[in-house]
Amino acid sequence: MTANVAWFSLHRSDVQRKATDATSQMEYQLWDVLVNWCEARSLFLGGSIDGAVVYAALASLTPQQYRALRAWLMAWLNAWSKDGQETWDLRMQMTEVSSLPLLGGHLAGIEAVSQAQEFLVQRLAEGALSLAGIAIPLQQRWRSALSPLGDSLELRLARLELLLFISRNDQGPSAVLGRFNGQSLGRGDLEALIPELLSLHWRELKSAGDLSVGEWTAEYRDWRLNLCADPGSRLDHREVMRRWLVWLCTG
Repeated sequence: MTANVAWFSLHRSDVQRKATDATSQMEYQLWDVLVNWCEARSLFLGGSIDGAVVYAALASLTPQQYRALRAWLMAWLNAWSKDGQETWDLRMQMTEVSSLPLLGGHLAGIEAVSQAQEFLVQRLAEGALSLAGIAIPLQQRWRSALSPLGDSLELRLARLELLLFISRNDQGPSAVLGRFNGQSLGRGDLEALIPELLSLHWRELKSAGDLSVGEWTAEYRDWRLNLCADPGSRLDHREVMRRWLVWLCTG
């Protein structure tokens, strides 16, 4: 089961009628005001007028939030109609993230959830720094080792029992990875290689062997990252990702 979201799209009632400059201006205005409306309620918006997703960061979208969003949109559309502008059809539903339509829905969902993920990580990091200070403890740094072929960098965080492997998508050797060999790396070092470290789109991997060991994978441009539990730790997928987020906030 995944979190509930609001999915909606707006279409002109007269599909044969061409959009005017005034109509386009209204769409831009609606979207800008909608973004502000969502931000004021800690909601995150992805997509466009043709297909948008509203995601709640702190908990699954509630029926009350859904009804408030629908009422707000209807008020805007009714105001347009009263002004003699084109009439619009609102198609809207409350659904799970995993049930979003493939056409447009998935991309809008990724955009909304990614914004929420980055927001939460940043907030957690601010809280952690307030408690622990800015200094990075030595045990929060990864020990790195380059593979014999130079095609993969293995990072080990012993305290959290995590392993992180970084390699090129084409599995070829990389001189860039060689520069990190044998070093003790913090978050800033990893962000020098992967600038969007906070907002990576992680995908769960199912192990063909030990199903109790969690592993995740993500890609950034030419790089592939594999995050997993240290052998023998028996950490499942949820715990591996939880510990990764803990490190992002404090490392």
